[in-house]
Amino acid sequence: MDTWNGIISLLFACIEFLLLFNLVVFIEKNRINIIAMLMIALLAAYQSMEFLMCQVGLQESFYPYLAFVIIGFLPPLNLLLTFTLSNSLNLKKKIYLIFIPAIAFAIYYSFIIPEFAVTSCTVLYASYHYPLGDLFGAFYYLPILISIVLLIKFI
Repeated sequence: MDTWNGIISLLFACIEFLLLFNLVVFIEKNRINIIAMLMIALLAAYQSMEFLMCQVGLQESFYPYLAFVIIGFLPPLNLLLTFTLSNSLNLKKKIYLIFIPAIAFAIYYSFIIPEFAVTSCTVLYASYHYPLGDLFGAFYYLPILISIVLLIKFI
């Protein structure tokens, strides 16, 4: 079954690229839609990277680093989309501070790229070894949890 590693990532990437194409061509270009398109583009890029690492064999440390840079910007974008949907953008100029952790991780990780590695691949996902995993996990899931709470509150 190793010959199928990453195939679901390719399927999701194709679906996301098709969705992105439809969004770019057919929807109104307002703030919410642009954020959504950016998120879908990042998701498609990540799924493509996962497929390339697992199926094509791009195993150098740079590729998992690039995947982490890509997914590192998804939680702040999700939170920005949630703030936009809930009309709670009272901090208009300060709202972009939510991207500072993603930028900080991208810069920090750029100095230690050789420590990144793909540890295993399956049909559904890839596993990685990367430094500061718990801290990155907290950074990754905290904006998602805040978004869930805000959406529950405002829906």
